[in-house]
Amino acid sequence: MRGKESGINVDAIARARIEILFSRAVRVFPENPALGARYISLGRKIALRHAIRLGKMRELYCKNCNSPRIPGVTAKYRATGGQFLSVSCLVCGETNRRKLGERREKGAKTPVKKP
Repeated sequence: MRGKESGINVDAIARARIEILFSRAVRVFPENPALGARYISLGRKIALRHAIRLGKMRELYCKNCNSPRIPGVTAKYRATGGQFLSVSCLVCGETNRRKLGERREKGAKTPVKKP
């Protein structure tokens, strides 16, 4: 946490600004795609500068063209073979896959068993 001496939590401010930029990117993208991509790239730069992990927000944008992933508008989601989730960007054509597996608790080494 930076800014201890002055009592300002810089990381909390940076995280709030990242969330604002990401939400504005989704809102403004249909009218102005370049501005939406710019908001995403600014949010990523802030996260990099302050060493903030984006977590689930990483799934909200294309890593290749910085466009926000809006299902049916800028992204196509497919479950391929029942094992993978394939996300295709409709702006640049980039495809990302992630394995669909069992959920894990935070810090746990074994998957959570479903009742």
